[in-house]
Amino acid sequence: MSAVGRRVRKSLSDFIAGDVESAATAAFQAMDATAMKRYRSKGPGARFQAFTSDQEDIISAVSTNTVISGISVNGVTFPKALWKFARNPLIHEGELD
Repeated sequence: MSAVGRRVRKSLSDFIAGDVESAATAAFQAMDATAMKRYRSKGPGARFQAFTSDQEDIISAVSTNTVISGISVNGVTFPKALWKFARNPLIHEGELD
């Protein structure tokens, strides 16, 4: 199994076990690794947000059971909010904002 596959599997097992922060950490690691393969020329923030934007329909469908995309609140898009308030604090500070 690939590193991304292992991260996805860990994310799901952590989520089922009720460890949401560990699940999110593993999911963000899988997303980062996939984004790096797709958007090699972009920096970490730009590639994560590009990947999240491209996959927004799938992410919203899995997380809310409804397809939601293109939302911007006060100029903040879903990919930017996910980067700023979830991925960065969790990966860099070890906790969700």
